[in-house]
Amino acid sequence: MLPLKSQIRYQRPESTSILSVLWNMRTYLVLILTPIILSPILFSFPQSQNEAKCGYCVIIMAIYWVMEVLPLAVTALLPLILYPLLGLMKSDEVAHMYLSDASILFIGGLMIAVAVQKCKLHNRVALFVLTIVPPQPCWIMLGFMLITAFLSMWISNTATTALMVPIANSVIIELVNSNRRNEFSDALAGEALIEEKHNENSDGRRKSLGTISTRDPTEILSKDEHLMAKGLLISIAFGANIGGIATITGTPSNLVLMGQIKEIFPLADTGINFISWMVFALPFAITCLLITWLTLVLIFFRNASKGHTAIKDTLRQKYDELPSFSFAEVGISVCFLILYVTDATSAILVAIILFAIPNQKPDFFGKSENVETLLDWKTVQAKFPWSVVLLLGGGFAMAAGVKESNLSYRIGETMQMLQILPVNVIMAICIFITVFLTNICSNTVTASIFIPIMAELAKSLEIHPLYFMIPTTLASSMAFTLPVATPPNSIVFASGLLRVTDMLLAGILATIECGLLAILFMITWANYLFELDKFPLWAYTPAELMNRNYTLFELLANGTAK
Repeated sequence: MLPLKSQIRYQRPESTSILSVLWNMRTYLVLILTPIILSPILFSFPQSQNEAKCGYCVIIMAIYWVMEVLPLAVTALLPLILYPLLGLMKSDEVAHMYLSDASILFIGGLMIAVAVQKCKLHNRVALFVLTIVPPQPCWIMLGFMLITAFLSMWISNTATTALMVPIANSVIIELVNSNRRNEFSDALAGEALIEEKHNENSDGRRKSLGTISTRDPTEILSKDEHLMAKGLLISIAFGANIGGIATITGTPSNLVLMGQIKEIFPLADTGINFISWMVFALPFAITCLLITWLTLVLIFFRNASKGHTAIKDTLRQKYDELPSFSFAEVGISVCFLILYVTDATSAILVAIILFAIPNQKPDFFGKSENVETLLDWKTVQAKFPWSVVLLLGGGFAMAAGVKESNLSYRIGETMQMLQILPVNVIMAICIFITVFLTNICSNTVTASIFIPIMAELAKSLEIHPLYFMIPTTLASSMAFTLPVATPPNSIVFASGLLRVTDMLLAGILATIECGLLAILFMITWANYLFELDKFPLWAYTPAELMNRNYTLFELLANGTAK
């Protein structure tokens, strides 16, 4: 038996130095001092007062989001206070942005996802796919990536990862020799690798009180087994992050794109809907999955054994232990088949149907009983992530203020200096900046900040706005490098089998590969689907159209300026 590590409580050494006091007060200092320090912006641009006021609000929100001095959803409510106070927009106009068509679409999609989790349909799908892949470790990892990505297309990447990690733990246990399997199982599942105790503050943030170390699974695994375990866990995080790209409702940043298009370009007829986005993004996501899979195989599975039939047996046993296909699972599956989401109406319609269909086969002639439905409000209250809806609405509200104040136009004018660069180089710069930010804060926040800027940049250069907006959206989901970048990364990192350097190595390579693939898909597949080689007339405001002598007839007949 391996000796247990001594119980250690990590505490910051007591110190009364000024730096230590400032460090302990950093959250409150940022919260209070940021508006004060930035206040000169309000008076420094007398010729552009509205733009300055909006810039002031946006910078405050960006700092609060990045520093997380308030919960992200609370920061997203700031436009409701700042915009009316500074005279940028009326309160009812700002409030309208929090329940826009895109937000309602997201609510409908999330309710369907909650119903899937309630009946555990995703568990059945995951285990079924994993039982049909070959027993070689590299193919098992591909199976994990594909099913994780598929589930992430429909339910949150956090829920998907939380489902897949326990299944991965079972597979990892089978990777070790049979004489060490029970010991490793205890270390991985029975005794909690790292148990953190938290104290929740009044503001909703959690303060760590210390850690209790127990048996370290890395001391039980051999070097090659440890590498394979790392690769398997990282593949789950990558699959969850990539899978959401494939559908409009798969990740909030895609919905940010849809909402920003409607807000910035009211006349836009982009041709983007649920189906057309899948036609573009699904091949991109699959290609990213295959490339990142090959990368992970080269990094972690170079010396993997030829096959592990025990893994296959374990997965088959888990699948066989599932109850027979239930009426609820059939009902959810049918709802998925009839769901083609193009606007909020269809999503909410399917969500409402879930509240009406019973989760058991009805017996109209039997004894009257209260039968549960596929979805109930109690489950929605418990599992629905309302904070994400507020965060999404805050991004839309911020973008509305940027447009209303004319700040977006000023930003586009300023960035015209980039016109000396080739268009694809500008796109690469956009992707690089977005990827950098999305690894330190929420992808929704990143998309909300950069998509409007990219839209105005494209407009100022008379390039199709989607040519910059779509790659920015894709890049906001490429949070591969840090454990804090996205919840899936945090969940797999908490297993205790990974180090930050492991995620950095694989994440940087995956980011470069997916970034290059985004550029390739934009100049080929997206260009063909959405006709991005022409600048559309809907990108102009009505006043700009009149200045350019375009008539309404020309707009309807041609739709493009070039």
